[in-house]
Amino acid sequence: MSASCGVNISSISKNKDNKYQNQFLPSKIAIIEIIVILGSFCGIQYFITGSINFMDVSPHPLWIPILLLSVQYGTLEGLYAVMAVVTLMWLPGIPEQAPAEDFNTYLLRIGAEPVMWGLTATILGFFRDRHKGELDALQHELCEAQEQRDTISATCEKLRRSNRTLQRHIAKQPGSFSAVYEAIHKVRSTNVKDIAEPLTTCMDTLAGAEKFSVFVMNERGLQVVLEKGWEPTDKWRSHFHKEDLLYQAMLIEKKILVNNHLSDTPLLQAQGITALPLLSPANNGVIGMLKVEEISQKEFIPERGRNLKFLAEQVAQSIAYSSEGIDYVSSEDVETHTNRFKFSWSEDNLDRILESYHQKKEKLAEEIL
Repeated sequence: MSASCGVNISSISKNKDNKYQNQFLPSKIAIIEIIVILGSFCGIQYFITGSINFMDVSPHPLWIPILLLSVQYGTLEGLYAVMAVVTLMWLPGIPEQAPAEDFNTYLLRIGAEPVMWGLTATILGFFRDRHKGELDALQHELCEAQEQRDTISATCEKLRRSNRTLQRHIAKQPGSFSAVYEAIHKVRSTNVKDIAEPLTTCMDTLAGAEKFSVFVMNERGLQVVLEKGWEPTDKWRSHFHKEDLLYQAMLIEKKILVNNHLSDTPLLQAQGITALPLLSPANNGVIGMLKVEEISQKEFIPERGRNLKFLAEQVAQSIAYSSEGIDYVSSEDVETHTNRFKFSWSEDNLDRILESYHQKKEKLAEEIL
């Protein structure tokens, strides 16, 4: 709150406290002005006429202090000016009644001007008092508005500091955009053996996965290289042989399996909610699998499926940059060489897997029907 407003509010409070105490007393400056003006008139009148008798002066100069104080200060000061002027005018003595003058005419002669002074001071003072009241009310409203402005400004500044602190705090949380972006970058450019922490951040934020695992494909089948959330009592498998339907579905169809799809449920073998093939960025060959065993039911993630597919691409990129010894198999290219990954299959071996897979799918379809 500004200093001027503080002074105004304190003066308004003092005026309210002394309302009844000072309601019949004029201001000190008004009293001083009355004394100075009347003193000046008395000096001029004495210098000109040798007396201070204003009874026969016309136009009457004592109108001036009444008009000035009524317009400048209000009714109270105007009436005090009237009393002072009447006192000064009758100071030499009250005029005597003429012999041929009746009493009513005498009263009109000596009282008409004081009455007009009183009426003038009351009327002019009334307008000044009303204007002063409106000005005081506006000034009070202005001070209240300034107080509200300062309060709002202080609150906004406090909220701005709190918001900045909260933003810095959120930016450090695992689920923040910057943290997720950094985690995705780490998953994409880090060895598959070292992606546990950033991948956990991504899976938790983007997919709500509480339990998941990453498998790589080699000559023995699918072998887990990373698992999160698994407990000793869980029956999740860490290896899938070439004869397993899940392995063959990943290798041959390269499709995303979801347990709420009737045709996918037997292929998952009760080993999770969904499974996604990890495809080589070089030639789209299968190099592993991302499997989700449990998801959080606390929050709804509308883009969960798309997010999982995106994360599967990042994990595949990680595997592509991993150390030697991890091989991939492509149904399009029986013998493939990309980067540091190498694995060879004979046509008879691949044909046998394809035939076995289709026979098992047909059998499962018959059982379902």
